[in-house]
Amino acid sequence: MPTASGIVDEPGGARGFLPMADAGAGLDRLAALVEATPRATRLAGSVDEGRITWVVRSAVWGFPDYVTAEAGPEGLAVWSRLRYGRSDLGMNRARLEAWFARL
Repeated sequence: MPTASGIVDEPGGARGFLPMADAGAGLDRLAALVEATPRATRLAGSVDEGRITWVVRSAVWGFPDYVTAEAGPEGLAVWSRLRYGRSDLGMNRARLEAWFARL
């Protein structure tokens, strides 16, 4: 079930949507937030392409999570999901909630 921030749990992660008039500017702001996050690196894409994927590694074991954001005509869609295993223990949802609160 979506939260007030539009975040939905999925197997191995979460996805969210933020309605906004200028999703390109939203993607630019999100890119700055993600790239200021410890252990986060850009894997592919750019603001100009309208889609970016990052790898964010866990603090203790360094397990990778993939985060992809895409600017669309109605807003910003973001998916955060684990790369290995079956459960992220809610980390991907928490990550999206924290970033969405700052956008």
